[in-house]
Amino acid sequence: MKSILRILTILTLSLSGYGQTDLYCNRKESIIDSMKRAWYPFQVVDSIRFQENNNFIIANINNKPIDFVSSEEQAYRRLASEEPWSESFFNEYKRTEYKDYQAYLSDFRKTSQEWDSLALNENKIANSMDMAVWIQNQTNDTIFFPNQDGSLIAIIESKNKKGNWKPIQYWWFSWCGNSYEDLILPPNNSIQIGLNNQLGGIPTKMRLKVHGRDTLYLSNEFNGKVSIDDFVINYQTRFEMLEDKERISFLDSVHYGLTVFPDPPEIIIIEEENE
Repeated sequence: MKSILRILTILTLSLSGYGQTDLYCNRKESIIDSMKRAWYPFQVVDSIRFQENNNFIIANINNKPIDFVSSEEQAYRRLASEEPWSESFFNEYKRTEYKDYQAYLSDFRKTSQEWDSLALNENKIANSMDMAVWIQNQTNDTIFFPNQDGSLIAIIESKNKKGNWKPIQYWWFSWCGNSYEDLILPPNNSIQIGLNNQLGGIPTKMRLKVHGRDTLYLSNEFNGKVSIDDFVINYQTRFEMLEDKERISFLDSVHYGLTVFPDPPEIIIIEEENE
């Protein structure tokens, strides 16, 4: 009985899409000996941080995360702060098998503490990333990005030993329609994300490819380090790609969920002086 609350909260995340994703992709703790799955929690900031820079995407290794409260941390904090005396909470209690409201409330408070602990851990991880990438809307128009389960859809590309751009991350598109919603970037607002660019011992150039609503954006080049394994797709991922060609993507075309737009996208390359 006492595990019902935990099951309900896990189910809540699953229905919202969180259960389908590794919440710590692109984290140092998740580095493995093959190409990694990308994951970019974000924060929308109601200002332009770099007024002197007119670039849309600013990828500079000297920029570190600043007071980064990611979309994941915000989700955990919302779950931790749910009010136990609200009508919706009491109605939820009536749908469970609990016979004692106090026991239900006690388990709820324990679960809330777990969400709060996850939020603190996410804050620590997000603010210890190697660098911060900023997307700044200095236009008069609102810009939309697809948001999957609280993550900006993006991957890192890197130059291989032949000097060709190759993906070192892939994107896993969710099958669930509830996973997707618009990330809205109003005029004079910015998006902050964290990124790890120290992934191995081989110095190289990197860039970030970001999926817009109908456009693929390429950032400026920046310095980083990779390993040979970062370019290698492991067997399990290759098998998934054969089973479902649209699920795993290198963002070579515009998607919305598992739907692929028939017309080729406009690819905008954001140019900035190399480091």
